[in-house]
Amino acid sequence: MFSHGLSYTTFSTKDLVLTQLPNAAATVTVKNTGSVAGAQVLQLYVSAPNSETQRPVKELHGFEKVFLQPGEEKRVTIKVDPYAMSFWDESEEMWCVEEGEYRVLVDTTSREGLKGTQALKGYLKVETTKWWLGL
Repeated sequence: MFSHGLSYTTFSTKDLVLTQLPNAAATVTVKNTGSVAGAQVLQLYVSAPNSETQRPVKELHGFEKVFLQPGEEKRVTIKVDPYAMSFWDESEEMWCVEEGEYRVLVDTTSREGLKGTQALKGYLKVETTKWWLGL
């Protein structure tokens, strides 16, 4: 599990842009706001807050590590796997992706609300429910 690591510098994130399925991706701006060079891992989580099926609170579905000099800023894109919204439907014995909105969270830690972090949130939309065998 990812968590909030130690660093000798600080970072900020802003400007989340989500591109929708089938080629979904999250793009954010990350900036080294400190006085020394450093690395930050941006983590992308997906959740299904309106699902009638019991699902995890959130699942890690992508990450990207970026190295930045002091004051440097970069746009970083994290691709969203097309199966990120899927689950194994035991009653149908097939994979399923349910119609609806899925919350996407990009953060530097798995712990939401941690002091000093700024989670960026958006939504991806699945138009119709689908089932299939195998990935």
